Amino acid sequence: MCGIAGFTFPRGLPGTARERCYSDRLRRMTASLYHRGPDAQRACLRDGIALGSTRLSIVDLAGGEQPMTDPATGVTVVFNGEIFNHVELRERFREHRFRTHCDTEIILAAFLADGIDCVNEFIGQFAFALWDPRDRALWLARDRVGVRPLFYAQTTQGLAFASEIKAIFAAGWLAPVFDTEAIQQTIHLWSPVTPRTTFAGVSTLPPGSVGRFDGRTLTIRRYWDLDLSVVDEQVSEKAAVEAISDLLIDAVRLRLRADVPVAAYLSGGLDSSLICALAQAQLGGTLQTFSVSFKQRRYDEGAFQKKVAAALKTAHHSLQVDDTSIGASLPEVVEHAEQVLLRSAPVPFLHLSRLVHEHGT
Repeated sequence: MCGIAGFTFPRGLPGTARERCYSDRLRRMTASLYHRGPDAQRACLRDGIALGSTRLSIVDLAGGEQPMTDPATGVTVVFNGEIFNHVELRERFREHRFRTHCDTEIILAAFLADGIDCVNEFIGQFAFALWDPRDRALWLARDRVGVRPLFYAQTTQGLAFASEIKAIFAAGWLAPVFDTEAIQQTIHLWSPVTPRTTFAGVSTLPPGSVGRFDGRTLTIRRYWDLDLSVVDEQVSEKAAVEAISDLLIDAVRLRLRADVPVAAYLSGGLDSSLICALAQAQLGGTLQTFSVSFKQRRYDEGAFQKKVAAALKTAHHSLQVDDTSIGASLPEVVEHAEQVLLRSAPVPFLHLSRLVHEHGT
């Protein structure tokens, strides 16, 4: 994952005044997201806009630095996530003069060709902010189901946004104050109702949505929603199985594209076992799998994980957690989650992600 942050402010300030008024805010926002992108931290401060990025390099390790600007128009983007079909889109937008091989530049090329409707072309998990100096508009966009987070807040200067709420607080735009209604929603529904967050004054961009800030107003519209109205009652079971199989194989293929080693979580259940089987076949037998087991036998699925890993012949790694280790890490997980947690399930994932990191994946 990467981290993005930024804010708008009144235009017309000389460069020295911009630096004096806003560079420290931008630096604090970006620094607060270091854990999301340890490979590179960069920022730019221009007339009316501040953009920061922390990068975890996956595609085009040398050429994907952000913020990324189109030299002809000045359109600039910061981006968290991955556009899985960037290879196919590069061919579609071949008239664009590409300077890198990374998926970040695909967003620039697609936006310059199709405007913000370019999001309909993207297969991936993403959150990005794009500044268009031609009409002085800041665009925010989020993937269809909201895998990647994107938060925003109205400020006295304009609009601030970030991958995590703590970056907005780090800049001093708002003081952290609980939204009691959001906490009540969490108790009943497990999370606040979008666009609400746990903190007053901070909102989340809804999944499958784009927002345009013109300096005064943020206008949000949904570009995608799940359509359950179309039902093909004539499709046979055989045809349905084949269609789902083709979709799964293609989805795994796209997600294996990377310039770094790729691994997979393996719970031992049906979903992860199927995905790992497809990935192992496509990688030619080089897949690494990672699992978490529990000391308490009633929660533990370690036997299933080992059985699947052995059957698939993956390079398997596992760690065991217990009540003590979960309790010790809970405060850290709450800090990252930035909301009330009603269960401790995210804690083992934190331990598991560290195990993955230790193995260089």
